Amino acid sequence: MDMNPEQQVMGRRMKMLVPTNDALLKPKQCSLDKERWLMQNKRSTVAERHQDHILLRPFSVGEVVRMEPIDNKSGRGL
Repeated sequence: MDMNPEQQVMGRRMKMLVPTNDALLKPKQCSLDKERWLMQNKRSTVAERHQDHILLRPFSVGEVVRMEPIDNKSGRGL
């Protein structure tokens, strides 16, 4: 049985067809300048997230490590 995208997403036959424009279904090509801008923006966002991180020294073999217990009530750690 051949199913259209709406049927695949919803898992059943739709009562009416969802209107779509054929131009919206075609992939758009991004210009090289726009692609470079997106990559630079991504790099700067990652750098901003990591600027407050503290670099920790590596553990030594046999070194005692203390951990805080996980709070299971909230489902989140620390």
